[in-house]
Amino acid sequence: MIRNCFIAIFIFTVSGQPGPAQSRDRAADGVCSATIRVGLREDAPPFSFRINPEARAPDLSATCGYEEEGLLGGYAGYTVGLCRDYLLDLLSRCRGAGPQVEAVPVAVDKRHDALAAEAPPFDMLCGATTATVTLAASVPHSPYTFLTSTSALVNARFAQAEGTSCRVGVVNGTTSAPGMQDRVLDPRRIETWQEFIRRNKSCSLDGLERAVGFDSTAEAILALRAPGPKGIDVLVGDHHILAWYWQHLDKLPRRMELPEAIAARFEALDDSETETTASSLARFKDELRLIPAAISIEPYAVVAPPGKAALIADFSRFLTARQQDRNGEYTRRLRQCFGRQIDRSFWFLMEFQSKVRDGNPLK
Repeated sequence: MIRNCFIAIFIFTVSGQPGPAQSRDRAADGVCSATIRVGLREDAPPFSFRINPEARAPDLSATCGYEEEGLLGGYAGYTVGLCRDYLLDLLSRCRGAGPQVEAVPVAVDKRHDALAAEAPPFDMLCGATTATVTLAASVPHSPYTFLTSTSALVNARFAQAEGTSCRVGVVNGTTSAPGMQDRVLDPRRIETWQEFIRRNKSCSLDGLERAVGFDSTAEAILALRAPGPKGIDVLVGDHHILAWYWQHLDKLPRRMELPEAIAARFEALDDSETETTASSLARFKDELRLIPAAISIEPYAVVAPPGKAALIADFSRFLTARQQDRNGEYTRRLRQCFGRQIDRSFWFLMEFQSKVRDGNPLK
């Protein structure tokens, strides 16, 4: 079912995106501007996140897309690395000194408003942005850079069917938030909700509250541990982001830069670990479970404000040319960032996108 959904989505959306059929030996008109401001998420691993500056170098050696200095220095992630590769390629094609590159941190709940602002704070957004039908019709966007689905992280009470509640949490500003906040009131609208009912009868169709919104994934994960009305039992989010947080939860404060208040709460859990006793944070990690429920499909793209269509078109030619080379740097980056956690439909998508014709018939 997931594979069929993927195929339907990219046949509907990708047609009409620029392909690679243009020479890559020159930069397109209008993209070698004085400054290119790149919007980056600080909290969306493994796509775009800010590394803790106090992290030890050995811990970062295998971090996907990370560079300590230079272009987009201090940031890591698959989309960050992809945009860095593009900018280096662009600089090599621009005559003269080329544009300056500025990294601009963008909050998850502010990015969509920033895209529509009269004076946008960035020229391209390299994060974990779902190219919904409405967004794709409103702003320039690249072909898909990745495909994920919406999954759920649940706590021990839920996983063991011991809970007496089914409180759902979402991250404000994500594309899954408004849909879940509405649909959770009537779970029959969610095709895969039976999976939650099977695991916990408290998720039956009657009596569910409106989903609780949080400012970040890290804050929402802490709520999975909190008992009673202050806590949640189910955190809905993009699968690969939830999976990264879960896999790195016992090292999270040392791996990525967190807001000071959130970092302090994680560090309070990360008490002394002995040979016989794991830290509270490690125990908390072991209590969580990831349910790959595929509530929705989330196709990611690099997007830009309406006035930066030329920049996105140039990036799109770069992307599809890289995706066409199945044995090149792009594939190596995918493997480094995700290993085997790539749906095979995405390989089909890359081949499809690389064959879409380029050209602007409106000129």
